[in-house]
Amino acid sequence: MSTIVVPSDASKYSFPSTKGHVFRDSTIATLELYLKNYNVVYIYGDEGFGKTSLMAKFLERNSERCVAISIDPFVKYSYNEDSVLKDLYLQIKTFLGETVSVDVNVDRKEVQKLISTTEYFLKKNNKRLCFALDGFDQVVDEDDYYVKEILSILPIGMPYFDFVFTLKKGALEKSLNISNKKAINIDLFSLEESCQLLPDVPREKVNLLIASFSATPETLLTISRIIKKGGCVDDILQMNIDSTEELFEEEWRKSAQLVDKYSLAVCALAYSKSPIDERHLALEFELKDEQLDELKKITFLSLDRRGISFSSLGFAKFAKVKLSGIKSSAIRKIINIASHSQSSNENMVAVTEYYQELGDFESVLAQLTNENLELMLEESRSINDLLRQITIGIKSADDNESELLRLCYLKALVSGIKASGLLKSELKSLLKKEDVKSALDLTSDSKSNEERLQMLCLLAADYKKKEKPLPEQISRQIINLYEAIDPAFLGVEKTLDIAMDLLAFDSEKAMSLINKIDGLDNAGENKSEYAFFRSTLQALQKNPDVFDSYALDANNVSEKKRHAIEAIRLFKKGKPAAKIIEGLEDIASPGEKIFILRHWIKSFPESPDNHLLVEYVLDLAIKTTDYSANASFYSDVISCFSYMPCGDDAYEIYRKVYFQLPNIKKLGPTVSYVEVLLRIGEYEASLGIDEHSEENILEYILNEIEDKSVALAALCLMGTRINKG
Repeated sequence: MSTIVVPSDASKYSFPSTKGHVFRDSTIATLELYLKNYNVVYIYGDEGFGKTSLMAKFLERNSERCVAISIDPFVKYSYNEDSVLKDLYLQIKTFLGETVSVDVNVDRKEVQKLISTTEYFLKKNNKRLCFALDGFDQVVDEDDYYVKEILSILPIGMPYFDFVFTLKKGALEKSLNISNKKAINIDLFSLEESCQLLPDVPREKVNLLIASFSATPETLLTISRIIKKGGCVDDILQMNIDSTEELFEEEWRKSAQLVDKYSLAVCALAYSKSPIDERHLALEFELKDEQLDELKKITFLSLDRRGISFSSLGFAKFAKVKLSGIKSSAIRKIINIASHSQSSNENMVAVTEYYQELGDFESVLAQLTNENLELMLEESRSINDLLRQITIGIKSADDNESELLRLCYLKALVSGIKASGLLKSELKSLLKKEDVKSALDLTSDSKSNEERLQMLCLLAADYKKKEKPLPEQISRQIINLYEAIDPAFLGVEKTLDIAMDLLAFDSEKAMSLINKIDGLDNAGENKSEYAFFRSTLQALQKNPDVFDSYALDANNVSEKKRHAIEAIRLFKKGKPAAKIIEGLEDIASPGEKIFILRHWIKSFPESPDNHLLVEYVLDLAIKTTDYSANASFYSDVISCFSYMPCGDDAYEIYRKVYFQLPNIKKLGPTVSYVEVLLRIGEYEASLGIDEHSEENILEYILNEIEDKSVALAALCLMGTRINKG
């Protein structure tokens, strides 16, 4: 009799073995019922509550119509985008009854094309395909973007496709923003379910056990293994313990002889970021077949087709503490295994991070050659991925000046990569021709995920401009790619560039991205305010209508920025100053009014009636306690001095600034104070006053500024202005 081939047979991301687990048939039946009415079902449960086991049983009952991926949320390589995409591709091909080589190279474009073909197949045959995805909600925060990029490709919310996710944190549900959804919560085991897991233990003693310990699968499975190893229920109940970790200690004690014998291999399994293949483990540790069989008898180790690993993350953490003395030797063994068993990109990422964990910075730098970094960008297509590796290198190069300079240069170079002008031009041309399908295909040709985000934003802006509903798949791709953006790795300029393209799609997300600039060490004073206003001015210069109601919905923007955006809508070139001031009356915060006017004046110093804005903002700054009007503020505000005609208005402004000079000097920054003096001096020269002449300012710089680096910067500023003047 021939065996039925199901999609998961083609997967290397199979679910762990559920041998000895208890299956909650009623919960699975509820899940199957929900899938008849909802496109997405979330299975919520805390760590160790049995979410993966439940999903595995659901998959057994629905294997012919399911594409399944189970990732270890704490193992980075299990959610490498390229590897998971290939796995999905192979499973979908199997579902369609097509045979394909496991050595096939797959990219994002091919997966998207296959999903479109599958949608047609499902519609024609009145079928549905379910994606069962486990572990995607629990990845560490710094690697969340891997998951976002994988999810951006999947047909979530599209007809004929269903999705089941296991969740703990709930962040994934929020990011997907799907309306047709349902959630199931997994609780602790009941007495009946606990009895099924401990069949040889009397019911009354099972009741005592779950009263003494949490009735989670992990806890009860640990108790079950202790009993099978010869432990007694009465002894467990009489132990002076009240935590799962102390149960780990008891199970460890019962396997102590084998652990001592194979301690280095056990330690390597604890520190490994993925299961270790039996063959690779045996070769590296020179284990004969009988020794390998003996190692596998250690009760807290688990074996499936992916290899050998710990039965739970909690036990792996426990083992790391117990075997910390041989950590270095164990990790070097893992590095040897990884070097021979991972693909090129996965190998570099894995080995680099293992060396970092060892503190072997010389080896980290040896891994991060320009050739390897180029290979990573080619294979992962993500600037974020590349910058993360470069950042690891920079942290490892404190004592290696040449490598530090190389990596810092690379970081600056990569951070400055912007969306290809040629691609953008081609995209706009296709949109003019109303060729949306070709435009969407073109976004897949982007050199990086960040570039693809910008291209998709241009596509979304075109939909919005033409008042067409944006397809959910495009919206979801933008959201997922947006979630992957990390300003800490991209830097101020690149982050701002992306935020600019986001504005027309979702102003709140654009503002949120800009506000994240505040956390960057090199972003400077009033970082997000500067970035926010700069972005709006750039947008206005590119497209005067970008802040009209059809392009930007102020209701979608946070309360803090809403009034500012309403005011910015007034800021079109040629708008009378009186109208701008009138529009600012609806903004309650003096600080927001000040930073809007400050940067407007600096950006458009030649506006003919700027004196009205300058007088208004100076009065605000002097009267309010909500804003620190330092030298940088005054320098920006009087940048329009050279454009003002001499007269009463200019003189009144001069007097207001003149009387604030002692306070401006005190607040600094010193270089900005020097710039204020230079601007004041230029105006005084037109009146025949020499109080702040170039000679006097030079004397101040040379004699009063103690920090010579600051004095040098001030001299450079002064020299530049003199040359221009």
